[in-house]
Amino acid sequence: MARGTSKSSAKAEKARRLKEMLDQVISDPPYADGFDPIAVSRAAIDRLPASATLTKPGAKKLRERFDDYVKEFATFRERIDPVRDPDTSFDPGNPDTVGRLVVLALLAQDRVPLSELSPTYGSGVYAIYYIGEHPAYLEITRTETPIYVGKADPDEPRAATPREQGVRLFGRLADHRDAIREVENYARENGIADSLAVNDFECRRLVCATNAQLVAERHLIELFKPAWNSETKICFGISKHGDNAETRRNKKSPWDVLHPGRDWATASPVRDGMTPETVTMKLAEHFGNHVPYRDPDAIIQIMLDTFRQVARASAEISEAAAESEEVAAAQAEDARGDDTDPELDFD
Repeated sequence: MARGTSKSSAKAEKARRLKEMLDQVISDPPYADGFDPIAVSRAAIDRLPASATLTKPGAKKLRERFDDYVKEFATFRERIDPVRDPDTSFDPGNPDTVGRLVVLALLAQDRVPLSELSPTYGSGVYAIYYIGEHPAYLEITRTETPIYVGKADPDEPRAATPREQGVRLFGRLADHRDAIREVENYARENGIADSLAVNDFECRRLVCATNAQLVAERHLIELFKPAWNSETKICFGISKHGDNAETRRNKKSPWDVLHPGRDWATASPVRDGMTPETVTMKLAEHFGNHVPYRDPDAIIQIMLDTFRQVARASAEISEAAAESEEVAAAQAEDARGDDTDPELDFD
């Protein structure tokens, strides 16, 4: 018999004997004789090999097995505990929580015409809405889904007041307004139909504490998937600022392809296969896949649902109700000062 085969057979025999011993303990546990499974587990841990004797692959494999073991222990502990862990714990200081609260605060603001913005100090987040008749945006016009969302970072990273943050939020919205106005003027001068117009846009803006805008923008993009944001990869480019086509040779953005008029973008080369028609087709597909919101209350409910601590299934609720009497009685006994420490009973 080959040496490898003999070694393999010995390993298989050892595994078989171990399984038989475990089956015996499981089928006829010696709990009545003072058997303590926790003590057995600790004894097994005491007999683990020293870390210095393990190879890197061996140590990694042992860590992975430990992780699985810990999860099994945690699951068992939860099963025998009549008091359940909550599904989640609300943490006001969590960045994601802050971001969602900022989104709710932004949605609470009135929509105002983009053409009537007044300068104010402060950085924060904003949303721009389309209310015009451009054929590419008929699915989204006059809905509660913004065509673009963004953030304005403060002048000073540690700014504590809107004045210290600078005129940042207004500045960002003014930049977008100027870009749309350029397109509008170009279309008027060149007889281009179906162009953008500043009067066809509204916006919401929210001045917020420094850094609160960072996660809020991500939540806004995830919620609305705005067609003009670069993350959607469809009609991005309104945020580009004055690329020099001669020195940088940047490709023309989809936004500038569909809405020509910005002087600095005119000479930029167009990406292969990109035309106003292809951009419009992608927009139609996008609005079909992500139907714009029309009910503001539905959006608020979606955001509130992110804070919901998920209710357990009805069977678990019934079980928990049955156990509540036992838990209440135990709590009352503790309150009376019962400080005994009974030994574990595994019978």
